[in-house]
Amino acid sequence: MSRSKRHDSTGDRISALPDELLHHIMSFLTPRETVQTCVLSRRWQTTWVSARCLIIDSDQFSILWELKTFLDKLLLDRGCTSLDKFWLRIIFGNVYPDNIMDYFQIRLWVCHALRCNTQRLTVTTSDNRSVACLGFEDLVIDMPNLVSLDIKEIPVRNPYFLNLSSLDTASVCLTTVSFKDSDVDCNVLSALSNATSLRSLSLTVHDEVAIKVVGRDVLRCGTFSNLKSLSLGEWCFGLWLQRATPLAPSFA
Repeated sequence: MSRSKRHDSTGDRISALPDELLHHIMSFLTPRETVQTCVLSRRWQTTWVSARCLIIDSDQFSILWELKTFLDKLLLDRGCTSLDKFWLRIIFGNVYPDNIMDYFQIRLWVCHALRCNTQRLTVTTSDNRSVACLGFEDLVIDMPNLVSLDIKEIPVRNPYFLNLSSLDTASVCLTTVSFKDSDVDCNVLSALSNATSLRSLSLTVHDEVAIKVVGRDVLRCGTFSNLKSLSLGEWCFGLWLQRATPLAPSFA
């Protein structure tokens, strides 16, 4: 076999793959591993910037400051390149005892993902500290191309949905710390009822304040005409017992 043929048969075949396949490979990597691919070859130096999947877990970092520094730099370098999936999980409390501004940093990251027209958004946080001193702002989501939404226990952010017309699956968990008080306006159910493509819905509501807030929204809720899977929990049954007439939305 000639030297040129031996070189062709042992060359960098992965780098010769189209960007779509390289991005698919990167979807199985952590963000750090994705960035580290830049040293593989000249082709990979900038490929990671346009990765379509970002999965960020605080367990991958020893301290939260390290995560914040890395993610800020990562999002700045990639700009507003489109995202297929943005998955963020941050656990506060004893492991990451940072200051209360951490929540506002999360908001910036989520807003960046929304600007990148992500199709699948998952955000999970948890905290053991008091949130009474934190400021409350709406987490506005206006994503007509979003097909999957998963939000769990996000403190100090009242979810407010605008256009979610392409949504296929939705999972939302609301607690007392999701709202400033029981007078907050919440449109989670009524907005999701306008998503005509929605086939799977899970809405978990904990604590009296959250139940009161969502209970008012139930009255404005339309018909879920294409729903195939529904999980609401005991909070909805509790509302039914408190009223003379059922408040459950209509599921055709």
